[in-house]
Amino acid sequence: AVVGICSGFASLGLEGVVLRALVEDPAAARPVLGTAVVLRGIAGLVAAGIAITAGMLLDQGSGQLAPAVALMCIALPCSGLEGAEAQLQARGALATGAWYRIGGIAILALVRIHGLLEGAGLLYFAACTAGDLLANGLANTLAIRRSGPLDPGPWWDQVRARTMLRESWPLAVSGQVIVIYMRLSVVLLGTFLGMSAVGLFSLAQRFAEAWLVFPGSLITARSAALMAGVSGGGGDHAPFIRLYREVFAISLGLGGITSIICWWLIPWVFGPTYAPARVLVPILGLATAFSALGMARSTFLSAFRLNHLHLPTTVLGCVASLLAFAAFTPLLGVAGAGLANVVGYSMATLGACLLIPALRPCGRDQWQAIRSAVTRPRTLLEHPVP
Repeated sequence: AVVGICSGFASLGLEGVVLRALVEDPAAARPVLGTAVVLRGIAGLVAAGIAITAGMLLDQGSGQLAPAVALMCIALPCSGLEGAEAQLQARGALATGAWYRIGGIAILALVRIHGLLEGAGLLYFAACTAGDLLANGLANTLAIRRSGPLDPGPWWDQVRARTMLRESWPLAVSGQVIVIYMRLSVVLLGTFLGMSAVGLFSLAQRFAEAWLVFPGSLITARSAALMAGVSGGGGDHAPFIRLYREVFAISLGLGGITSIICWWLIPWVFGPTYAPARVLVPILGLATAFSALGMARSTFLSAFRLNHLHLPTTVLGCVASLLAFAAFTPLLGVAGAGLANVVGYSMATLGACLLIPALRPCGRDQWQAIRSAVTRPRTLLEHPVP
């Protein structure tokens, strides 16, 4: 948890900003990527220092927490290499990076299995976590080298650095707000309903979010083309509406299938104690569908230079979720906590569009996409996008 909170800061929210810069000016790839790597490297050093200090303060004499945090933070300064994925998106070479990452994941999985079989300690697995980040950055770097050379130019641009930070800080702060809220919600759930409710909620959440990679991959693959359309002088919202519709329809479909499977899978695998988690899976699946829609909306905000609106939408969602938690949980128990998640994600994605005038066109697009995805799912098969 300590490293997770600090590593969110290390990304600086630069992903969408970097991708848009690469799409608008492909010849500036070297200064864009170089500046992003330096900025994220510095942020990674700061985040590592904060995490290690927190680990030392929270250790309470166990002698394990501080070294484990330090090991997991070794790779944080290298987090800038992960941002290289934006260049793969801009070049349409995501598959190359994906194969390299799959190879890294397979190797680290074998290393973890070896540790489990040999009874390795905490520090062994902390080092594996650091290896995940290093492997991801190395995979992206190798994929970029294979996709072709970068145009000549400087690796650092001070003016560009200031511009990037000015645009990305709302995203970075929004990410931290979400992480802190997620940690706080677990504490509140345990306080109100006990740790058994935390176990049920966590299990259902893992199943409900397991398929989020599919709409997430679709958004990643489509983002560069959408931004290119906007940077070319186009203001057409139709491609974004189609993305919203596809993401929401895929999310609802996979969420429904997961709910049906979990109805018998959870009692069979985890026993009757965890059977009540079955009711939570479809509720949290709906929340995850709105979360995926919010991910798609982030592409819209980056493309139209509205990143400053990320923070107010996130805060609105968190406040709405906390109020719903206080209202529903005493009445419905752990199911009320699930409904609070639905309220929070839908408020951040749709409700905020009603309250913030600059987002009302986006809100209309999302409502249109949701109605189409629910009432006319067959239209998804028309005019397929390559």
